[in-house]
Amino acid sequence: MKGKVLKSAVVQMIGYLSTMVALQGFQPLAVGLFIAVWCSRLIRFPLFPIMVAGIAINSGLLSAGKYGLVLFTIMIVFYILEGKKSRASIISGSLLGGGVLYLMEVTDVYMSGLSKDTLVMATLSSILAISASVVFYKLIEMIQMPQNKERKDDDEGYKEKLNSYEERVNSISDAFAKMARNIERSVLDEEEVYEEETDEECDGCRALKRQNVIYKNKLKESRRVIAMQLLEMSRVLGESIDDTYDLRSISGEEMTMLVSRLRDVGIVLKKAVRLENRRGISEIIVTMRARRGTCVSTREVTRIINRVFDKDIELVKEKKRVVSTDMETYRFKERPNFFVMHGLAKASYDDVSGDNFSCVSLDSGQTLLGISDGMGTGIRAYKDSEMVLELIENLMMSGFGEETTLKLVNTLFVLEGENISPATVDMSIIDMYSGVCDFLKLGAATTYVKRGNWVETLRSTSLPMGGEECIDIESATKKLYDGDFVIMMSDGIVETAAKLNKEDEIGEIILRAKPGKPQDMADKILRDAIEVLGNKKEDDMTVFVTGIWNYEKCIA
Repeated sequence: MKGKVLKSAVVQMIGYLSTMVALQGFQPLAVGLFIAVWCSRLIRFPLFPIMVAGIAINSGLLSAGKYGLVLFTIMIVFYILEGKKSRASIISGSLLGGGVLYLMEVTDVYMSGLSKDTLVMATLSSILAISASVVFYKLIEMIQMPQNKERKDDDEGYKEKLNSYEERVNSISDAFAKMARNIERSVLDEEEVYEEETDEECDGCRALKRQNVIYKNKLKESRRVIAMQLLEMSRVLGESIDDTYDLRSISGEEMTMLVSRLRDVGIVLKKAVRLENRRGISEIIVTMRARRGTCVSTREVTRIINRVFDKDIELVKEKKRVVSTDMETYRFKERPNFFVMHGLAKASYDDVSGDNFSCVSLDSGQTLLGISDGMGTGIRAYKDSEMVLELIENLMMSGFGEETTLKLVNTLFVLEGENISPATVDMSIIDMYSGVCDFLKLGAATTYVKRGNWVETLRSTSLPMGGEECIDIESATKKLYDGDFVIMMSDGIVETAAKLNKEDEIGEIILRAKPGKPQDMADKILRDAIEVLGNKKEDDMTVFVTGIWNYEKCIA
């Protein structure tokens, strides 16, 4: 910052000296330098009074008033344009400034009744001002080279850190994969443990031998699970490298504009980094603080960043509403194209419903929706379905893939044996940027997608989680659009239907539900389903409705 102040002071002194060069009563060099400074990243505002004072001293008050008006007009025009976009380039800036000078000179010639020769000189003066502004701008760029090089070195250092991080993560990923292969190889080399019992053995020996066989087989199965977990960790780490952000340089105009606008509201900017992942989603990481005695909201900073980078940016997972006076780092991420709203309606057969639901926003820009129906009713079913969804949430939030998550949770159920009862799993994962939704089912009830006067069913014929060691995961992918609804439900809803084709009858109930608030739709579907039973509940009943809408359409 000190270097920038010193360089600005030197250029402003040159600006004063340029006012001493008058050509046939014109000041093209002074105007050219003023345009160059206004297009640069130097401190600009002190230059105006300095140059007006210089013209007054060297050419008189009349010229000072005339060229002061020219410089002031150029400054106002540039300032207005910068409110809509980033700082003008030197080419467009010089042409704009030269045009303002030409109009002012022509106006002066006609008002003074001077000769046409003076008009020619005014034209030449404007052309000279345009040329001088380009030359001065190049000279200013030369004296700013160390500053630009420093920022470039910072970017290179950041890239080196990213590359070093990727190498370390790849190394850890390879180590996990190697350990998993070694464990799998040792498991395959072992034969299935089975010891034949003889008549001579006592009952206690037989029981002990059976327990030993069970223990060894469980140990072998546990090693398989460990190998699978290590392989999955290797995959997650590998995918995290593929999904890392690439550094995108911030242009000089953008950086200057960001610093200037944050300074205007009382924010001191230390560093700003722009990243972009392989999906093209941008992230801005800003290190800044508020000046003492100022109160600046994070919402105001978000608006400034939006205008500078011309992107719809939002603050990431920050509860702070005001920028701290201590230097801190804030993350701003590109806003998703869609948002969701939910509605839930439940009716329990027992005092405690065995159904549970989940709704979690993932760091990947996806929203995880889930319903689990524990076997039976009551507190036991509730605890089983609750544990299923908690494990799924934790694994998914850690970066595990959805199918691997379900396999790992199912393995845990199998190992626990009689301690845990089977539970259905119904998952919907919505990408909030593309609107694509992945549906995964394990013994779950039918899921419905409602779009206007049309309803699509997604049925399941697989077994619940915990039913067997190798699970059959049914999956489907659908593109969701503005105004679509995803309706997930437990078996208790579908079983209320009287028709042979129960899913179609529930589909008719959903079709009759007027699109609107998801909560209103969930309440109506549940009421209509209960009415079919004559207001009797034979099982736990849960309806989970999620509506998806486009941000831009809602704002418009």
